[in-house]
Amino acid sequence: MIAVRLVLAVWVVAWVGAAHASDAWLLIDIEEKAALDRGERVAIAEDLGARLAVIRSVVPLQSDADRAKVEARMRRLDDEALGSSGRGRFFLSVDYQHYQLLELLQQAATALDCIYQAASEAQEMYCWSQLASIYLAEERMELGLATLRRRHLIPRDDDMPRVAQDPRVWYAEFGRGILRGIISPYLAQASGNAGAAN
Repeated sequence: MIAVRLVLAVWVVAWVGAAHASDAWLLIDIEEKAALDRGERVAIAEDLGARLAVIRSVVPLQSDADRAKVEARMRRLDDEALGSSGRGRFFLSVDYQHYQLLELLQQAATALDCIYQAASEAQEMYCWSQLASIYLAEERMELGLATLRRRHLIPRDDDMPRVAQDPRVWYAEFGRGILRGIISPYLAQASGNAGAAN
């Protein structure tokens, strides 16, 4: 099953990732005075989307029963006289980590769709802020991926296509780049403080 998902991931890279292979890297060293135009921002979003699609293609869907079990347990957490060790075991469980990883990946995909469809620059920046918040939750993503890898539900990081390797490192850097090079210049301009971004 992992081999099938890995082949699918390679196909996804070939289909959507090759044309924009370097665009997201602009975020790594981007400066606050960058002031990227809409076309450049969309190209970055497309590359981030291609990278995200690779990870999503290897993470298996969770069964409805397992998902319902996690959601039911989450609703009971505040009501139960459950010690911190019990809550800790639940949050570190395979079922919960699988659930939260799928949620995180879906939220990132939703934020990217929001960027593509934004009717105004202000709306687009709100969408970018949502995406940055998700990417800066690198510990959540890494813990989810590591938990599924230990259970051999997804390939090892070294066996992933290069664009989907080291998400713990690069997704946080992408998140910081979004804040520094996309959101900050917009806010500086919108506040009449464009010189502050220089």
